[in-house]
Amino acid sequence: MATTLDEAAIARDANRRIRRSGNIAGWAFAGPSVVIVLGLSFIPMIWAAYLSLTDSNLVSPGHFIGFANYAALAKDPLLRQAFTNTFLLAVMYLPIGLAAGLIVNYLAALQDIPQEVLEAASIDGAGRWAKFWHVTLPTVRPVTIFLLVWGLIDVFQFFDLVYTTTRGGPLNSTLTLVYYIWELAFNFFTAGYGAAVAYVLFFTSLIAIIAVLAYGRRRRITL
Repeated sequence: MATTLDEAAIARDANRRIRRSGNIAGWAFAGPSVVIVLGLSFIPMIWAAYLSLTDSNLVSPGHFIGFANYAALAKDPLLRQAFTNTFLLAVMYLPIGLAAGLIVNYLAALQDIPQEVLEAASIDGAGRWAKFWHVTLPTVRPVTIFLLVWGLIDVFQFFDLVYTTTRGGPLNSTLTLVYYIWELAFNFFTAGYGAAVAYVLFFTSLIAIIAVLAYGRRRRITL
């Protein structure tokens, strides 16, 4: 009996060493990538958060001014214009993006609808509209949510076309949030205030994406 217990303990120790060595090897391969991701994402975010609390112009270090930049946001008419333009862009762009996604993504999702579910709905007396609303639409909802999230990310990052064509004109009618942040940092040299606007954009996009994902999760059905 004692021999059996000793053998079991030895086996557990051996398995533990194997798992530990596997974890070490895995982190040895993944570690450099993790460091790069952290270096290119979290560190700039922390630096931008600090920058938003200063009056830095990217030339001189600037002085710590607390939340003065955030307090000035409510009095900025250009920020309101940029928010309005970005919202209108989302209203126009997202339906087009969803329609374009219909060609490939939706057709692929429709092929994954179990035929037995459609047949069961027909047996229960469901018409075409009822099957579309209660079976087809919930099935393709994950694709719709994916396209909405992807579209929101594209809209909130809309910069290159404005930069190469209108530069926010005429009369700031094409001024977007990202382009306004670029202007604040590199044209007006108010990098601290630009960082504050960038954080407003970050939390706005985060809230919008979380709302879309929450709606998709709440409306999800199980086939």
